Amino acid sequence: MRGVTSEQDFSLTVNENPAIAAPVYSPFVDRDANFSTITGSLTANNFIISVTPSLVFPGTPVFESVTPNTATVDAAGAVTRVADGDAKILVRFPSPLGVRGVARRMSATGSTTAKYFQSFVSGTLGAHVNATMTAMVSGKTPSDTTKNLFTSNNYSLSAPAAVRNPNVFTGSIDLSAISIINGSGSGGYIHPAMLISPRHIIGATHYQPGSTVVFMGADGVMQVANVISRQNHVGSALTLSGYTDIQVAYLDRAITGITPFKTLPGNWRTYLPTGHREVAYGSSEYKTIKLAALTKTAHNSNGGNADQISITEVIELNDTDYGLSAVIYNLPFATVLPTQAWHSPTIGGDSGGPVFILVDGSLVLLMCWWVGGGGTNLADMNVYINAAMNSLATAAGDPAAGTYALSHPDLSGFTSY
Repeated sequence: MRGVTSEQDFSLTVNENPAIAAPVYSPFVDRDANFSTITGSLTANNFIISVTPSLVFPGTPVFESVTPNTATVDAAGAVTRVADGDAKILVRFPSPLGVRGVARRMSATGSTTAKYFQSFVSGTLGAHVNATMTAMVSGKTPSDTTKNLFTSNNYSLSAPAAVRNPNVFTGSIDLSAISIINGSGSGGYIHPAMLISPRHIIGATHYQPGSTVVFMGADGVMQVANVISRQNHVGSALTLSGYTDIQVAYLDRAITGITPFKTLPGNWRTYLPTGHREVAYGSSEYKTIKLAALTKTAHNSNGGNADQISITEVIELNDTDYGLSAVIYNLPFATVLPTQAWHSPTIGGDSGGPVFILVDGSLVLLMCWWVGGGGTNLADMNVYINAAMNSLATAAGDPAAGTYALSHPDLSGFTSY
C-alpha cells in the first residue's frame, strides 16, 4: 500500500524557548514597535515543537518524551530540560501519518541575547488595533457564554432561525458579513463564508463553503443565496510555490443591507513596518510582534460544535506563501497581551474561517485559516481577488462586471513609515 506523500504529511518546526537567569533588559524603538534586548545566562536550552498538520489527514498531535529524566514535554509541545544529556521527543499522529522523532542535546550553559517585542508605539495602526481589542474585553470573563455568537441556531437552509448572543464580548460590532449557515459542502453547516461584495464570498479552497449560504443582518432578517461559480487558489501566480488556498465564489443574488469585509490596502507595510521583519523563532531578531485579531472558530471551549468568536495573535512570517500566521506563543520574557485569555486554539474544521481586525470600527479581513495556524495574507492578493470577482461576474452576465473591487479602511490617520 502506498504511503503518504510529502504534500500529505505533517511537518515539524523546532522553536527555541530558552530559560535565562538574571536577565538584563535594554529597551529600544524600531519604527512602530517598542522592543527590549534581553541578555543573560542560559540555564536550559528548552524548545517548543510546532506542528503543521496534514491537509489530507488532519488530527491532533500527541507528544511523548522517551527520555523523561533528561527532558519533559507538555501537550502543547513545550520541551523543558530536566538534566544534561540527550533527549528524544516523539510526535504521534493518527494513522496513516504515524510517529516522528525530535532529538536534542540538553545543556545548561552559555549565554543568550534576543530582541523581544513589548508593545506598539502610540499613534500607530498596531497600537490602535491592540487597544481596540483590549477595550473590547475589559471587565469581561472569557467563557462559552461570552464567546458564543448565538444563543440558538437551527442550521436549517429551508427555514433558518437564529438568535444572536447579546452577551458576546464583541458587543455592538456587526458581524453580519460572516454567514451563519451553509450548505453542508466540505465545511459543514457551521463553516463560514465571508462577504467581500454584495455578490461575492471568500473562503478556503480545501474546505470551501457549501453551495448555499445564509446571512443574517443586524435586524435579524435572513438572506439565502446559492453559489453559481467559484475560482480556486486565487492569486497563486504571486506565490513562490504557485499555490494558495483562497477561493472566491459568486452568488445568485445580491446580499443587501450588510457591509462586506474590507481588506488592508496594498501599502499596509508602511503602517505596520516591523511586521514583515518577523523571522523564525530561535534567531536573535525581533520575537513575535503581536497584533491582536478576532477569529471565528467552529467549536467551543469543550471541543463541541459551536459558532464562537475568539482572539488570536497575528505575526507575519514572510511575504510569500504564508503571508500571515495567526498563532499564540506564550514564551519566557515575551509580552503576553491582555487579550490572550480570550484565545481558542483552532482545530480541524476551522479552516476557511475569518481572521480579522477592527480599524475605526470597520471589519478588516486579514486571512482565512489554512493549516498550521496560518493563512495567506489577503492584502497581498487584492489585485487577484478583484480580478476573480470580476471574472466570475462576467461569466454570469452580471451587468456590474468590471466594477467589483475590495474596499479598504482609511489608514491616513495613523503614522506612516
